[in-house]
Amino acid sequence: MGVEIAITFETLYDILMREKQQEELLQLEPTFFQDVITYLQEKMQVWEKISKDTDLFSLGERDKVEAEIKNIRKVVKDIYERREKKILSLAVNKSRIGHALDVNNLLKEEKQFLESMASILDQYRHGVLFNLLQMKLPQLEEKKIIVEMEKLKSTTLVRFINAVPKFVGSDMAIYGPFDENDVASLPNDVSEILINKKRAVAVKSA
Repeated sequence: MGVEIAITFETLYDILMREKQQEELLQLEPTFFQDVITYLQEKMQVWEKISKDTDLFSLGERDKVEAEIKNIRKVVKDIYERREKKILSLAVNKSRIGHALDVNNLLKEEKQFLESMASILDQYRHGVLFNLLQMKLPQLEEKKIIVEMEKLKSTTLVRFINAVPKFVGSDMAIYGPFDENDVASLPNDVSEILINKKRAVAVKSA
């Protein structure tokens, strides 16, 4: 009994069209990559079998299957590149705002791709942009960047006991304004200053 083929050219083409029509990533079966491989292997087996015959009919069939394989590969490449573009956009958002939207529709390998790209973007954002905002030359030593990134990601949840106007933090980001009893998660150094000035108190986790 042969392996059941879960994908056809029509389903691949439908996936491509839907990827083109919507901004969000299309949800694919977790077995999508394996299904594509199985489908291509099945087509290659047909091509190899026909190629052993020398009559004109078989030669015509071989050319037909060869064209099918070429079209399948083109559609698969287009699907990949459409999804690649969307994942890169997610990586930019993740680097800018700390998280990416719509990650549920990513395949396992695509999630790894997203994390890798976001990490590289983080390194350059913190090494170049954050240094420039603090009037420093870009610093791209990976270890130092990671240390600075960890500092920025370390936050404290505080509750404001006095109204605080808009202000610029040590990372050159703008915070506020905050009203009395507002709660916010702020970088540790910013939170420490506010707490020391009796403008806010730390909110302990339950």
